[in-house]
Amino acid sequence: RPESAAAAPAGSATIAHPRPHRSRALGAGAGATGTAGATTAVPEDPPSSSPARRARPQHTSRRGRALLAALLALILVGGASGYWYLTAGPGSRTLVPDVAGQTLEEATATLEQHDLTSSEDRAFSEDVPPGQTISTNPPADTELAKGTDVIVLVSRGPERYEVPDLTGSTLESAEAALAEVNLTLGETTEQWHESVPDGEIISLAPEAGTELKRDDAVTVVVSKGPEPIPVPSVTGQDAAAATQALEDTGFAVTRAEDVFSSSVPKGSVASQSPADGTLARGQTVTIAVSKGPEMIAVPDVTGMTEAQATKRLEDAGFAVEAQRFLGGTLDEVTATRPRGGTAPKGSTVTILVI
Repeated sequence: RPESAAAAPAGSATIAHPRPHRSRALGAGAGATGTAGATTAVPEDPPSSSPARRARPQHTSRRGRALLAALLALILVGGASGYWYLTAGPGSRTLVPDVAGQTLEEATATLEQHDLTSSEDRAFSEDVPPGQTISTNPPADTELAKGTDVIVLVSRGPERYEVPDLTGSTLESAEAALAEVNLTLGETTEQWHESVPDGEIISLAPEAGTELKRDDAVTVVVSKGPEPIPVPSVTGQDAAAATQALEDTGFAVTRAEDVFSSSVPKGSVASQSPADGTLARGQTVTIAVSKGPEMIAVPDVTGMTEAQATKRLEDAGFAVEAQRFLGGTLDEVTATRPRGGTAPKGSTVTILVI
């Protein structure tokens, strides 16, 4: 130890001296108070155990804790925001429920329970009763953002169209009427008909008022008009028998005024109109019944020349036949056959010329 250090008196307390520090020499300069070459001890940085050294870590620790607390707060806020976004906010998701078979009101309520909105559309269905849900768009079990609109397809029931009444229509107008109700014109057949004019529809199948599926066909029967029937000839037949024959064929019969006929017996049909050809059932045939030959007086032509007698008889309505005796040189009518009385008009009167 240094020689200048005094010995401690006996019995005094021991005083701990600090350990000597390393020193560095200070160069001689103005104001230096020691002898040349003397050294002055300059302490280096205080040890870590000094108050200055201990204060710095405490300050740094407080700042770190504040930063950590702020970071944790940000994480918590961000996590809460993310949780809200994904569970209740715009980013939240849900599944489309299966609402098939429900009414529109029930389907709407079910979708609202799953945080979805709805709009209605309707379609025909052969299987789903009217008013019940067929499906949704997007379909069930599709994952969607909450608040998304879902289209609910509601059944209108089976697609059916009522057959219109086509009787009396032409084929052209019938086809147009069927097209208006989404039906088609099917097989067409023709048939004679006494009252429905040619070209008009007599009947249809299925009948008017029947409900059919879209594009189903309706068959129709079209009139060809009355059926033409050959007119039988009844001339010369008894009037009653002729009338019955015509009526049995399908005609109406009218009787004209009776007429004289030298060729047809009295009471038989002397003529008919039409006499031949065809008529529609129910049309009329007119008959004229014979009254027999017309009887007229035979004029007296005796004493006349052949020429005079012939003219007189022909003017009366008779045919004339001359018989000459001995050549008829006297040219005088001496007799007639028949002689006087009456004879059928148009019949022949024979004259005897001498």
